[in-house]
Amino acid sequence: MATWTAELRGSMLAANWLRETAPARTVLCDACDDGHWEEPVEVDDSFDFIACPSSGRVAVASERRRRWSIETDGIARWCARQLGLRGGPEALVAGKLWGLGRYLAGGAGWSVFVFVYGRPTECVAAEDKMASYNQPLVLSLGTQVAELKVPTIGLQDVLAFDASAGLAIDRATLEERCAPFTHVVPEAHPGAAGDTWRLSADFRTARSSDDRLDLTPSQARAVEIFHRQLLLGDEELSQHYVLEQAEVDSKTLYQVFRRSRAWGRLIVAGSARGMFRLDVESPQIHR
Repeated sequence: MATWTAELRGSMLAANWLRETAPARTVLCDACDDGHWEEPVEVDDSFDFIACPSSGRVAVASERRRRWSIETDGIARWCARQLGLRGGPEALVAGKLWGLGRYLAGGAGWSVFVFVYGRPTECVAAEDKMASYNQPLVLSLGTQVAELKVPTIGLQDVLAFDASAGLAIDRATLEERCAPFTHVVPEAHPGAAGDTWRLSADFRTARSSDDRLDLTPSQARAVEIFHRQLLLGDEELSQHYVLEQAEVDSKTLYQVFRRSRAWGRLIVAGSARGMFRLDVESPQIHR
């Protein structure tokens, strides 16, 4: 915070990102190179003094003792206002996750969340809360971008700051950042509808009467999830569910299958946005 300009700090205060807290009890002496901290003696509203063993009494500007805390609830409310989302954020995990509402970006509709980067267990809790939402998109707070199994963008990466206008979310940048996550519908390939795919026991191979698809381990895990749920009567699954259950480190199914001919042949679009299915007549395993 010491490196923030007065203009930036003022904008953060105006946006309710910060709350001023009690003054610091000690300050670092800047009159010598000994690196010692001393408790100031208050003199007036502008200056305090500390005792330095080398330089004697040293004046300290009262400004140096000011401290602030980050207001995560305030940041979530600010993000909702910036995106024009009415109703205010909904706290889903106290102090960690807020739901902002639906927002259109990158040609897709997103359920937008603000998440404060935390421990792996906190990431899991956040993912559990977002599982029931369609097309989740996370704006992540913190020095690191949270490693979630849903599309995630660092809030700092879409911020714009102007000394006169203050802080704002750059919507054009947000559009660009969302584009790689946009739902990609598998393009049906000629003859795909007539294929009857048979899956190997390890799900690494799919065969039809005149074709063979070889799958990577990650692709095979995704196909296994589709096959397992198909046996239970679930013909279509959301890509978020498949990626989570298969423990695949990708944001979309398209990223998993984009170099595979299985995309559009074995994996096809479902009846609703964000839903997919296996293009098989029956869930059979060829051993």
